[in-house]
Amino acid sequence: MAVLRTCKFYLRSLFKDPYYWFWAVFFMLFWLVMGAFVFGSTMTKDSLRKELANHIPSSMPGFESILEDAWNKTTFYYTAGWYSGIALYSLASIAIGLVYYVYYSTIPIRYLTKYSRASPTRFYAGLTLAAVTVSLVAAGILIASTIVMYSYRFHELSKLILPKNLLGVFATTAVGGVFMFFFSTTLALIVVVLRKPKLLGMISFVPFLLSYALGMAGIYVGSGLLHLSPFNLIMLLIYHYYTGTPIVLDIPATMMWQTDPELSSWLGTTTHQTTDPLTLWLTLTLWILVFVGTALALLRVQKGVSVEEIISY
Repeated sequence: MAVLRTCKFYLRSLFKDPYYWFWAVFFMLFWLVMGAFVFGSTMTKDSLRKELANHIPSSMPGFESILEDAWNKTTFYYTAGWYSGIALYSLASIAIGLVYYVYYSTIPIRYLTKYSRASPTRFYAGLTLAAVTVSLVAAGILIASTIVMYSYRFHELSKLILPKNLLGVFATTAVGGVFMFFFSTTLALIVVVLRKPKLLGMISFVPFLLSYALGMAGIYVGSGLLHLSPFNLIMLLIYHYYTGTPIVLDIPATMMWQTDPELSSWLGTTTHQTTDPLTLWLTLTLWILVFVGTALALLRVQKGVSVEEIISY
């Protein structure tokens, strides 16, 4: 019951927070619009026709059918690439607020555990559930918006660009929310333990800055070690479940469409060695366990910090 009460309390607080709606939802919608109508303005069927004609004679029977299939696949992968990046940044935006919530929760949790049966484990379990719930709500809004916007941009809504595995997308989002919570918890408790409350504002942006830097590097550069960062793992798993294509760790995310055998044969691209999604899941789980252990260790240490040192600026 303590877990559910804590979850409900923070859910109401988060859903009433204008910063959550602006950064995690509306700001992400702005970038989805940019991806569809600004950055995607050069993507046309005619440009693809010219590119395809360099590899397949346009006079060949069935060329128009191949062009239509290639157009559907290209726009599908483009849409999935944009959504996977935006989903990561939305989770990171939520993490900014979580750093503040966890930081200030260290004060009431001391009194709750002293004068009631509530425990830090139950308290943070409720806060974790709240974080996962708001992450899934934001993801639902962004997925629906992505489908409508990009289907209109590329197919005028005559065809919907739907995820291949919607359950997998939401499952990755939920686990990503768990990771972001424990990462945020670790950052918040570091500020408490250091007795440096003035660092809170700066350190709260660490999840977003790391997500943006590593995410963009993974999108445009790509590398095995880079893709094994927790932020890139979340992005790659969302992309995998959105498209249903295998995962390759030695190329940037913008080149992941090459794992599609038909596009590779049509456009003459090289094939790459794929990676089992289970490997990514195990690696992401390991990252979560690392930050769970770190947060628990810091939770014990922070008890020696006085309330005055936490709230004084």
